[in-house]
Amino acid sequence: MDQILDIVASKFEERDISIDVILPNIKLLDSYSRQSPAFNDPRYLPFYYRFGCQVRPKKVLQIGSKIGLVAASFLKGCKTVDEWFVIDELNSCLNIVESNIKLNGCKKINFRFLDKNPIIDSEEFEFFADMAIISEKFDAKKLMEYMEFAWSSLKTDCFLIVDYVKEKELNETFVSFFNIKNRKPFLFNTRYGVGVLTR
Repeated sequence: MDQILDIVASKFEERDISIDVILPNIKLLDSYSRQSPAFNDPRYLPFYYRFGCQVRPKKVLQIGSKIGLVAASFLKGCKTVDEWFVIDELNSCLNIVESNIKLNGCKKINFRFLDKNPIIDSEEFEFFADMAIISEKFDAKKLMEYMEFAWSSLKTDCFLIVDYVKEKELNETFVSFFNIKNRKPFLFNTRYGVGVLTR
């Protein structure tokens, strides 16, 4: 697994691919979104594309979907995903999320909305996923809860990807989590900081 992460790190550092090449037909909220610093940052969405090129999961769990750009970037690189499962707060951009995921190769998408059921039944998802991604910024308490849930949902020797670990409070939560799990994270210097743990 470390070898995969080393390859992702070396490819990511090349920074030779733009998001327009990765996602030429992506659906956005408006025409100005394509000009945003986050969308154009070579250290943000291209990371997920690079990661997708190196792994072969069948089922992916994502907590926090935004408008589906992280999922779309990952799927552009990874062609083995049969099912994408999103856990999110009720999202007014649901149609855009679904379109972006389907446009990039995954036809089976399931949504679970936390507004309707804030308590996630972890037994339903136990050892369900080949990969889990927490791609939105949550407060420290929610982040810990979601990391625990994602961890229990993962099969053995699979990756948990956590974004926004550069932020001080969230970094402390992430450090606490990987110490509890007795794991050493692989850190990537992306726009918001990504930490990767192997289950």
